[in-house]
Amino acid sequence: MLEQVAVQEPEKRRAEGTGARPDVPGRTPRRRISTLQIVSVVVATVVVGYLLLPFFWMLKSAFQAPAEITSIPPVWVPTDPSTENFRQALAMMPFGRQMMNSLLVAGVAAAGTAVVASMAAYVTSRFRMRITGIVLGVFIFNQLVPEITRLFPVYFLLERLDLVNTYTGMILTYMGFMLPFAVLVLHGYFQDSCPKTLEEAAYVDGCSHFGAFFRVFLPVSRAGILSIVCVVFLQIWNDFIWASTLLYQGEKTMLQVGLRSFFGQGGAVEYMGPFMAACVLTMLPAVFLFVFVQRYMVSGLSNGAVKG
Repeated sequence: MLEQVAVQEPEKRRAEGTGARPDVPGRTPRRRISTLQIVSVVVATVVVGYLLLPFFWMLKSAFQAPAEITSIPPVWVPTDPSTENFRQALAMMPFGRQMMNSLLVAGVAAAGTAVVASMAAYVTSRFRMRITGIVLGVFIFNQLVPEITRLFPVYFLLERLDLVNTYTGMILTYMGFMLPFAVLVLHGYFQDSCPKTLEEAAYVDGCSHFGAFFRVFLPVSRAGILSIVCVVFLQIWNDFIWASTLLYQGEKTMLQVGLRSFFGQGGAVEYMGPFMAACVLTMLPAVFLFVFVQRYMVSGLSNGAVKG
């Protein structure tokens, strides 16, 4: 007992000399916040505010009158919120038709890209061939070439095939540009996240390569495939260059081209409110898709391997 007291006394004196509290049984020690953590939180807050400010400005402007949108100092909160801008936007431009065009092109191109890319990535990740490295190298090189440099060759090719200003030409163009990226991503995903034991069990049960791919491989890999669908859809949804070059006339105009035409014809100040309202409506499909895919990806990652 005396030896224990003798050992505790120097420790108690050292704690008193340094100003630190001695450890008390049953008390949780306080966690000190370092300067680096404070700086990290401040920097993250500034970056998030900088990224979200344009979206906030667009959202609040959609419910404001033109005088409030252009007022100085700016009015950050609408004094008299109204949905009049949305009504004018839907009346002044063929928003519904252009929305359906964009959904058709982006949806079909994203689904087609995911199907073709998953089959190609399955071959490159499961079958060792000499040509596999060459194919992947060509795909990587394709990603290094600026997209704008392929504008005129693709346009003249589609013009000779009579596919300019057609849904088919637009969908094939987007699929051709997005396939290399999708194959590279799925190639790495299949190698790291899809066990070969499931395929071997399918082969033992009598499945062919196609049967194992469609019945075993795709259900287990749905999280990665849905991620590719989401990325490709958003890339096409936000594209303006190809949409304004290949699908630009009549009722086949896509939504991004329609927004640019509406902004140019209506004026930058007088119809700023309807333009912002149209931009808000344009964001809704992308937001809904992201929310749906995010929830589905979580369930796929947790249940896919067990059910497969």
